[in-house]
Amino acid sequence: MASEDDKKELLPVLREMGISVLPPDINRSNKDYTPIDDKTILYGLGAVKGVSDSTLPAILENRPYKSIEDAAERLSKKDFKKNVADNLIKAGAFSFEDENRQNILNKFYAVRKQKIKIDGQNVDLILDEEYNDSVIMRYEEESMGTHVTVFDWYEGLENGAPAQIEQATIIRVQEHTDKKGGLMAFITFEKDGVKFEGVIFASKYKFLHFKFHEREGSKIDLFGKKTKNSFIVDDAQ
Repeated sequence: MASEDDKKELLPVLREMGISVLPPDINRSNKDYTPIDDKTILYGLGAVKGVSDSTLPAILENRPYKSIEDAAERLSKKDFKKNVADNLIKAGAFSFEDENRQNILNKFYAVRKQKIKIDGQNVDLILDEEYNDSVIMRYEEESMGTHVTVFDWYEGLENGAPAQIEQATIIRVQEHTDKKGGLMAFITFEKDGVKFEGVIFASKYKFLHFKFHEREGSKIDLFGKKTKNSFIVDDAQ
């Protein structure tokens, strides 16, 4: 099974090839990535955290499932432990039942009579935060180490294509002397909740130095291009 870093590198490549990677489906996904047509792949159940070679066979053998309640009833607690069920739900494996994964988690907690201690009292575990794209991304990061359903604006930038990023906040500036003795900079930026790394090579930084040096917290417009690992800044204002 690919490591989390490998998966994060593979998914953008597949998207650029026009291949869609969908969340795992408890009734259709196999252990590994599962093609459903020439342009669509389902995420593998075996790539979901907590799903192991000891728990997966029972999950596959008892398919199909009508609902999370059906799975919880027919699978033993050994094969369908809380962390296994949590991560499968968060990954989207039961989204055929309800697109709101938080609702499915609450159904599972109700079936298992899951409790949480608050002020010394055991009360029913109920999730009630606002459900949105940020929650989906967090759920998928927690359960798969990456996200496949929704993407932030930075991931939407095309690698190598000229791009403009408006009003990025300068978080951290690390200046570095390159092999030729020129001063360059590695800079962490943030925009709309997304942090990304920028690089300004010495040939550009000698003209842009004053815009970044000791300017943490300031906002700036960036011009350059996204690469595999960073945003190469050619100009800023």
